[in-house]
Amino acid sequence: MTIDHLPTALPRHLREVDLRLARVQEDREDQLHATPPNTSDPATTTYRGNLEATLRDVRVARERVAAGDYGTCMRCHGVIAEERLEFRPWALTCAPCANNE
Repeated sequence: MTIDHLPTALPRHLREVDLRLARVQEDREDQLHATPPNTSDPATTTYRGNLEATLRDVRVARERVAAGDYGTCMRCHGVIAEERLEFRPWALTCAPCANNE
């Protein structure tokens, strides 16, 4: 998914968020492709699982940017703190909801 999927009226800061998420997505995909898929090593298996989970969240976050829902918690529908989104731009929940998972 490229920035071309975004509505042209989307505010500039959201376009910048999508570009940042696109870079994260590309980096994680590269890391995933460089990691052996079938291994008996539990550390590698865990690492792959973490990469796959991050990629899922990044893709959903990019869809939410395009839909205008970025920054809204998927559980409580409150605002996700700016600091949390700065640290983890693919966060789909606010910190209180993430801590209650």
